[in-house]
Amino acid sequence: TDNCSSAGNITITQFPAIGSTQNVGIVNLTLTATDECGNAANCNFDVTVIDASAIAWTFQPTNTAIECDDSSLPANTGTATATTTCGSAGLNVTSTDATIAGTCANASVITRTWTATDNCGNSETFDQIITVEDNTAPTILCPAAQNQNATNGVDDLLADYTGSATVTDNCSSAGNITITQFPAIGSTQNVGTVNLTLTATDECNNVANCNFDVEITKSTGIADNTRVKISIFPNPNKGLFIIDLGTEMKGNITIQVYNFLGAVVYNEAIENADSACKLDLQHVETGIYYVSIKGKQKYIVKKIMIT
Repeated sequence: TDNCSSAGNITITQFPAIGSTQNVGIVNLTLTATDECGNAANCNFDVTVIDASAIAWTFQPTNTAIECDDSSLPANTGTATATTTCGSAGLNVTSTDATIAGTCANASVITRTWTATDNCGNSETFDQIITVEDNTAPTILCPAAQNQNATNGVDDLLADYTGSATVTDNCSSAGNITITQFPAIGSTQNVGTVNLTLTATDECNNVANCNFDVEITKSTGIADNTRVKISIFPNPNKGLFIIDLGTEMKGNITIQVYNFLGAVVYNEAIENADSACKLDLQHVETGIYYVSIKGKQKYIVKKIMIT
């Protein structure tokens, strides 16, 4: 109040200034009233600044670990919720992700920062850590039993069967799965049965194995085994042959083609074979090759030439 000026004509100022930032604690505030003739009067009071937010989290998703093929979206890993005491209605909860590489190609660590903001300008954040792991082994399916021909009648170099396996994985593509073979490719194996192990290793070093037998059989020599009447024609040609099984072989057969070093250049298992089948070797180099045809009870080796 003033003796002459009306309240509307008295200017009131504040120190510290309106909107200034004050630390937590007690702030002594001065109000100054100035009338129209420059007369001034002051008064003081305390304002206590407390450490309290109007926002409270009602649910904070915990840190979690998931498999690399699981969803990392909040629907799977948890969604944060919050409330506010702000008088103006409105509260927005958002999240942002920062991802770093993990210990292997399919692993990573996601830091998800949740932020709650209300219409009074209050804001609260917290971090949720999501660890992406690959602990699942691939699956590997071996081929059926295979045959190799020991042309010297004693032993043969073990062929490469890694390409004959079928592999899948929850996160690694087939091209990124390493397949190894034991006994080793190119190792010398005596005539008889060799139990072979194929091992599939994914990008995070998870492994799976399968086994199958390779039968190393004695060759009858360059001359054909004439006890089984099967013909391959036209021979020689540029690589496209017809195998006439006649009436000698029916049912399931295995056809393998070897070069003069004993390496397998063609391998096919045929179920319910008919009287004739095609043999396409147009992808191999010219030269002399040996065709092994094995049925349930009969076996023959035929010599062919690709020109």
